Amino acid sequence: MSLDDSNPAPGPLTRRFVAWTLRYGKVLWILAVALTVPAAWRTANLYRHLRSDIEELLPRNAPSVVAVEELRRRMSGLQYLGVLVEVPRPDELPAA
Repeated sequence: MSLDDSNPAPGPLTRRFVAWTLRYGKVLWILAVALTVPAAWRTANLYRHLRSDIEELLPRNAPSVVAVEELRRRMSGLQYLGVLVEVPRPDELPAA
């Protein structure tokens, strides 16, 4: 078995595609860059305004959201809020 038998030559469709991409390569690159710039800007804009706070998922008038907003107003440097739940017995842990 020779080396050529294990690696057949590309078919006519592949050859046409390669010829087409070589012929229009500069136009394809310009189009790709032209589409990448606004897509990158929109992606950066999305991540800049993305909020992962729990109050973003709740209605604005929910008691927990109102309490967190009041807490942030009183303690402007607060970054993290921990919540402790007291469970009298270990079997009540799932309900907590």
